[in-house]
Amino acid sequence: MRKSVLFVALLAVSGLMLPEPARAATIDLTLANSFPNGALGIAYVGPYVASSGGNTIDIICDDFIHDSYVGESWTANVYSLTDNLSQTFFHDQTKYEEAAYLASELLNPSVGCTLSSSNCKGDIQYAVWQLFDSTGANQPFSYISGNDLTNATTFLKDATDKGSANLLSASMFPSFVIYTPISGTATCSGHLCDNTPPQEFITFVPEPGTFELLGLGIAAAALLRRRRNAWSASL
Repeated sequence: MRKSVLFVALLAVSGLMLPEPARAATIDLTLANSFPNGALGIAYVGPYVASSGGNTIDIICDDFIHDSYVGESWTANVYSLTDNLSQTFFHDQTKYEEAAYLASELLNPSVGCTLSSSNCKGDIQYAVWQLFDSTGANQPFSYISGNDLTNATTFLKDATDKGSANLLSASMFPSFVIYTPISGTATCSGHLCDNTPPQEFITFVPEPGTFELLGLGIAAAALLRRRRNAWSASL
């Protein structure tokens, strides 16, 4: 968990539909060298950039304990919030729902911090980490201070209060997925990495029909343009 090590988590972007949670048992990931939100405390914060099957995707790390490395590749099991989560790192349905809420806040460009912060997105990232790794001497919140710590605490409380009040559910996050690494699959520059396994990541993938609807919209726009051109040519 140092600035020389990349922590990661993921949102599907880039043109082609990524595997949907119900259809893909595993996914192959490679961590790219991209830190769009820089570092806070002792760690780079998400979302990070990974590649899978030629697609570029954004991912968010939920795991403060393990390490992942730029250029590292591994295979992960894919879980949605409606799956049996016993094989994930943290197993806790409610906490993953709270993590989904925090991830949606981190990925929302309009969400800001209550207090002036050196890295508002980093504050949310630390709230995600603290949600799962809140015990022991190396807990995430021990590495930030001042307004960053206050903001992170506020984000975390917002998420856990909603979870405790049953205001969050799997149905609210149908496109949320958890990428839990499969032990022994990680490679770095062609050899097994010195960490086993890499970190667990979370993200949102396109909901079924998203790209189909986009394609229909593009086709309709093209048809309308052709009709307008034909009408203009007849004048």
